[in-house]
Amino acid sequence: DIDGALDAFDRAIEVFSNSSEEGRRGRAATLVNKGMLLSSTGTAEALARAVETFASATEAVAGDEAPYHSAMADHARGVAEMDLAAVDHNERDTHLRRAVRAFEESLAFFTRTGFPYQHSLAKHNLGRALLGLGGEGSALSALVAVEDAVAVLDPRIHRTEWEHALASLGEIETALAEVHPGVSRRGLFVVLFESSDRDERAALLVNRLTRVLALPPDARHSALRELAAASLRATDDGLAYIGIELTVLTELPNEHLESALRARLAAHGELDGERREAADRALDQAVGDALNGPQRVFVRDFLAANGFERP
Repeated sequence: DIDGALDAFDRAIEVFSNSSEEGRRGRAATLVNKGMLLSSTGTAEALARAVETFASATEAVAGDEAPYHSAMADHARGVAEMDLAAVDHNERDTHLRRAVRAFEESLAFFTRTGFPYQHSLAKHNLGRALLGLGGEGSALSALVAVEDAVAVLDPRIHRTEWEHALASLGEIETALAEVHPGVSRRGLFVVLFESSDRDERAALLVNRLTRVLALPPDARHSALRELAAASLRATDDGLAYIGIELTVLTELPNEHLESALRARLAAHGELDGERREAADRALDQAVGDALNGPQRVFVRDFLAANGFERP
């Protein structure tokens, strides 16, 4: 009974007072539920009303008063914008761009550690919206987002969501294979890194390293080594990547820095001849460029103690 439900929600909204924090939270929650009801009809008119309703929910609890409610509204607004993109073909890209922004706003609160399930859903939907926009850059960003979703989901508990995310991952990889045939996911991550500006590069590495460093020791070493090996195939032999990687790692406990350096040395050890020399030069230069004083001394001493010879 859609009409009956809408009437009930509207009456509830009138009851919740804007003068108290509890009332504003109740009002926001009711607006989110009303927006989801409107979205369920699937018509362009109802979806447009749903987007406005979700925006009203966010406005009802502006600031940090009810961040969970705001994040829920942002995520639901992103889903509604994606549904609008499917029915409003003239404004398809506009709706998809709005969806991307909405999912990104929801992820500011739905963090991987704080709300892993909601984080995975928002990451997956972000990836779908980015893929829908088309183009190599959007597809590369979509790959990173959906990889994050897959990494968080536990197939024993969230089998359906995990399978959907894997299907999206395969779709994105197929699209990127036309532009970068034979390149692994790690390699595609480095391609995205190279095409990003410095701030975006730092954000990419913070996100990826934080997730990888949380893995068990063997899996962590393997993932870090694969990332390091992929970075060495960059046009600058990994110089920019290593520099930002070191900058990120020096803000973390020393054991994380040491784990990454061991993995990088293992990746360098798999190279021969001129490629090994170029990789070692890039590492040595990155240490000098990115680090100062005691940090530089510590890293150089650690590398030397683990068999690295400065070129």
